[in-house]
Amino acid sequence: MKIAIMANMADSFVKPLAIGLGTMCKQVGIEFTIFYDGLFFLDHNPPPPKIRFKGPKALLLSTYQSVFPPFKKRFDQIWKELESHDCMVVIETMPICYLRDRLTRIEEFRQRFPDKPVVLYDLIYLSTLGEWISFLKNGNDYHGFIQGKNHYGLERFDWYLIGSASTDFPMPEGPQPISLIGCHIDDGSLYPEQKEFHALIDFERPNHMKERAIQILALEDTNTPYTVLHGRYAQTEIRRIYRSSSIYFLAHLEAFGLPIAEVEACGGIVFSPYQNWALGHYQKPDLSKRGSAPLSSNFKVYNNNLETLKSMIEEAKSTFNSKKNLLVFQKEDDRFFHGNLDELKAFTDKFKSGEFTSSSHKSYEKLNNLIETGL
Repeated sequence: MKIAIMANMADSFVKPLAIGLGTMCKQVGIEFTIFYDGLFFLDHNPPPPKIRFKGPKALLLSTYQSVFPPFKKRFDQIWKELESHDCMVVIETMPICYLRDRLTRIEEFRQRFPDKPVVLYDLIYLSTLGEWISFLKNGNDYHGFIQGKNHYGLERFDWYLIGSASTDFPMPEGPQPISLIGCHIDDGSLYPEQKEFHALIDFERPNHMKERAIQILALEDTNTPYTVLHGRYAQTEIRRIYRSSSIYFLAHLEAFGLPIAEVEACGGIVFSPYQNWALGHYQKPDLSKRGSAPLSSNFKVYNNNLETLKSMIEEAKSTFNSKKNLLVFQKEDDRFFHGNLDELKAFTDKFKSGEFTSSSHKSYEKLNNLIETGL
C-alpha cells in the first residue's frame, strides 16, 4: 500500500500530523509521499477562460491568470505522481474539510482515479461532534466558519483516520468508517526544558474572559510567573515556549487541542476550569456512552473556582516533576504521543480486504442521520 499525504508547511497542526503519520507509516511498512503543497493543490483550480470583466473583477481575474501558470507545471506533476499511489489521505479539520467550496479537487481526483479511496486524517470525528452536522447540512454561520448550507457530511470521504473520537456525545450505534490512530508528535523538538516554575495561558477568547480573569488573579496571588500567548508564532518558537512551561491554562473548550499534547510531551501539566474543555482527551473506554469521562493525572480541573485554583497551583509548585509528568503522558495517553500503530495496521488490512473502497463514501449519507445533536 502506498499513500499520498496531502499537507502544507504552515505553522499549524497539519505539518506535525503529516510528519507523524509518515513516521507511523514507516513503522508498519506503509509506503508514502508527503505533498507539502497538497492542500494548496486541492484548494486551487485552474483559472476560468478569459471573460470580459470591468473594474475590480477584471483586475482580480487578470492577476489570477498571471499567477497561476507557474503552478500549473507543479500541479501537472502532482497529478502524475498520484498515479503511483493507492490512496489519498487529506489532513484537514472541521469544518473546512466538509465545505463544498474547499478542497474542490477531491472530486476531480475521484473522476481521474475512480479506484483510489480518499481518506481524511483529522484529530476529531464528525459523528461525535453533535450539532456540527446540522450546521453543515442546514446552514449556520457559526462564528464565521460555516456559511450557506448543504455542505458535505461523512459522505465526503471513504474512510477516516482520527486522533480522538471522545466527546460528551456518544458514537452512533453500528459500524463507523473510522480508525483511531491518535497522533505521533515525538519528532525530537518536544522535551522538558523548564528552568523555573512558569505558567502559560492560551490565546484570548472573548467569550471566556471571566475564566481568564480567574486564571490571572490566581497566578498573581500565588506569585507565579506567567506568559500569555498572543499574535502568531512559528512552530519552532511556540515549541520552545512549551518546553519552558510547567503548567498550561486552557482558554476555551477544545475539540481536541494539539497544544495540550505538545505541552504534556514537554513535561507540563494542563489546568482547565471545566472537565469538558479537554473532552478530546477523555479516557473513555466506551465511546457509545453519553457524557464525560476521566482525564489523565496530568490534568487539573478546578471548576473555575479561584481558591481551588490557587491551592492547585501551590501544590503543583511543590510537587512539579517534568520527567514524571512525561512518563505519565507516555503511560496514560501514548496514543497522542506515538500514535496507535495497531489501529494503523488495521487500516491497511481494511484497505487490502476491500472493507472500504473508492465508492464507500456513497453509502455514508445515512450515517449523518444517526449523529446525536443534543445531550
